[in-house]
Amino acid sequence: MNYKNEFFVSLKISDFDCSHETITKILQLKPTKVHNKGDLVTPKSIRKFKENIWVLKLQQNNISEVEILLNKLINILKNKKNKFFNLPKSSYIEISIVGYLENGMPSLHFDYKHIAFIHSIKAEIDIDLYNMQDS
Repeated sequence: MNYKNEFFVSLKISDFDCSHETITKILQLKPTKVHNKGDLVTPKSIRKFKENIWVLKLQQNNISEVEILLNKLINILKNKKNKFFNLPKSSYIEISIVGYLENGMPSLHFDYKHIAFIHSIKAEIDIDLYNMQDS
């Protein structure tokens, strides 16, 4: 991985016992990545995924405000809000924010609209920031 000043904002759904196609059909969204329980984490790994995972990921380079990407994701999802109630009850829903930073820290601001929407789809928020400066 050679990430520098890149951000990823994702909708991640996991812990469901149906097919990825079922999640895709319910949300009427095409995932950017899926994993099946038991798949190898990487081709050379012995570690395996412990659950089914469905991901819709957005990426952008050289932004200083994560809010830009979060707004894009929420704009994609907001008309699908009621569809989240049709997901299997066991589903775990997460909004994931990942930043690989070479210089400084990003602005992390969540206004009430972000928080209200994330709450309305019963999602949790996971934020991971990595300092990529050469030592």
